Amino acid sequence: MRQGDLYDTARNTALTLQRAMLTAPPPVDGLDIAVRYRPAGHDEVGGDWYDAFPLDTGEIGLVVSDIAGHDLTAATVMGQVRSMLRGFAIHDGGPPDQTLTAVDHVIRTLQLTLLATCLYARVDPQPTAEGHAVTWSNAGHSAPVILHPDGSTTVLDSPRDPVLGIPSAAPC
Repeated sequence: MRQGDLYDTARNTALTLQRAMLTAPPPVDGLDIAVRYRPAGHDEVGGDWYDAFPLDTGEIGLVVSDIAGHDLTAATVMGQVRSMLRGFAIHDGGPPDQTLTAVDHVIRTLQLTLLATCLYARVDPQPTAEGHAVTWSNAGHSAPVILHPDGSTTVLDSPRDPVLGIPSAAPC
């Protein structure tokens, strides 16, 4: 097999994996969830990802994360971290900081070589008089922005915990 063919095969495999992981958000009464993936590199492959999934509590889990790298390795590690986070979020149902701490613990215990930023939020789709209840934890990612019905925005800028995967990092 020619070198160019190997590259094309690896790239197509990575693109297939990337697209399979970046699924449409579930429909949720009371919430409009929109997603958009814009790759940083020309290959469209890497560790950037988002997720939205229902939780047993009736809340919706929302995730935005970036595994360092723009290659097949980053894309496959992204799949591992995505699955871990979903599993902990659904099984344990704990607060976002507890979920991110569990993911970070597994990353460090298995000695996965990665660095990842991750924002995980839980949103109650049933609004109160003040709006929707949102709890979140942020492991080194950009601050979340709330888009209000009138078009205004609010940046939820709170302290960030260390990125995931740093061996000496304190828990999230």
